[in-house]
Amino acid sequence: MDTVGESGPTVPADQAFDIGRGLTNGINAVRRNFWVFLVGGLVKACTEGGGGGGGNGLDDGDIDTIERLIDEADRGAQNGLVPGLPWVGEGLPDLDPGMLLGLGALYLGVLMAVVLVVVVVVTALHAWFLPGWIRLHAEIARTGEGRFGTLFGALDVFLPSLGWVLLSGLLGLVTVLVAFLPLVGLFFVDGAGMMLVGVFSGLWFLVAIAGTIYLRLCLSFVHHAIALEGLGVMAAIDRSFQLTAGARGWLFVYMLATSIVTWIAGVAGLILCLVGALVTIPLRLGVRDYGFTEGFLRFTRPPDEVAGYACNTWD
Repeated sequence: MDTVGESGPTVPADQAFDIGRGLTNGINAVRRNFWVFLVGGLVKACTEGGGGGGGNGLDDGDIDTIERLIDEADRGAQNGLVPGLPWVGEGLPDLDPGMLLGLGALYLGVLMAVVLVVVVVVTALHAWFLPGWIRLHAEIARTGEGRFGTLFGALDVFLPSLGWVLLSGLLGLVTVLVAFLPLVGLFFVDGAGMMLVGVFSGLWFLVAIAGTIYLRLCLSFVHHAIALEGLGVMAAIDRSFQLTAGARGWLFVYMLATSIVTWIAGVAGLILCLVGALVTIPLRLGVRDYGFTEGFLRFTRPPDEVAGYACNTWD
């Protein structure tokens, strides 16, 4: 872990975050360290829901399957094929309203408890894993090789990482609420007023989206400052604002371009069905994220240090 935390950018953002070099070196890094990137990418996709197409929500096929299973269980219960299980359609009318309300409350409570446990576990895993994911990229940039020990060995910054994960999640929730806040006005107007509120809400939503993108750019280096520089949450936020000042326009271009390219690779994985997606989704995350970490190192480290990195010798 570095101790850098006070110095500003050492080169212009467009030199540090070169789109072609970031993608090329990202591909080379993945090619040279395939298995650690595959495992790391899968963990990252699972703990933050990234990658797209990886089972976020229910699609039509899932719903059809659920409906078919319900129908089969229903028929089996009616025909006595499920011992001791009454047919739901016959059993529910025999229950009094108080019993139904109690069962519904119990079911809802259990469901909420399960969801809460899953959210807590996934959040903790994400906060533990992400600094190691960033350190892996830095290790590969410097030495050419990445270790599983580095990927899963960032417990020393778990608490600040967890703090930032929780804070960034809260910020995301607030920005969503702010974006849709004007829609509340629809409950208090009618007729022409509803049209005016709708137009204003649309314009407000666009402004909120622009503001959200700007805030994300300002905070884009927070986890790197935590993982690579050992800073606390507030110091890392201040560091990110400091570093991105004057560079946010190019960072937006870089992130957009690399995301589009790697998204296309993800679509290719979906075309290849499940097995292809399981490979291309984590690897495209590796290419994109490695390039960004290498750019961060070039942006913040002395040029003479960066000149000795192994990634400069890759074909």
